Amino acid sequence: MTIHFINGFLAINFLGVIVNLLRNSLLLFITIFVYWIVLTTANAQNENRFQQVTLSPSYITINQTEPFSIAMVYSVTTYDNTLLGLGIRIHYNSSCLQFIKAENYSENLFRNIAIQDDDQNTDNDTSTDRFILIAWFEWNSRWPGKQLPYILGKIYFQAIESLKPQKTPIHISFTAHHPGYQVKGISTLIDIK
Repeated sequence: MTIHFINGFLAINFLGVIVNLLRNSLLLFITIFVYWIVLTTANAQNENRFQQVTLSPSYITINQTEPFSIAMVYSVTTYDNTLLGLGIRIHYNSSCLQFIKAENYSENLFRNIAIQDDDQNTDNDTSTDRFILIAWFEWNSRWPGKQLPYILGKIYFQAIESLKPQKTPIHISFTAHHPGYQVKGISTLIDIK
């Protein structure tokens, strides 16, 4: 902006003021646009970043008298095996299945494995009423530190005796995950004969 005194009057160069306003507005617009692109790209990348646990096999036929196991297979869409950890719940119907034990193959088990009632229906399935709570944590972001996919462990069950033949699901839900990642759980279906 240029200020002149002409015959004792203040004269302002309005063209200079307008050019400066346009230049500053353009810089502000470009800055906002760049931030929008960065945030959109970061959100799009996060949408494709998953920690996933698959219960395997996805379908199993069992006899009532035989114990069986379900593997917890861990993978990450980015193949990064150096994250902070994961917290999961394995949901089951206690009127159909009896929990026997859990085997943990991964290091850095954060707390003891616990069995709890699913009073909050955290897997959105009213047919499951209990869950097994398991969590892993590594302060130095090196979890699980193994080649992916990796078997975190196995859960052992047995069908309740004198149960009529039926199918019952075992679901998975999450209590914690690495920042910037989403989670995905793949359930299994048990066909009791």
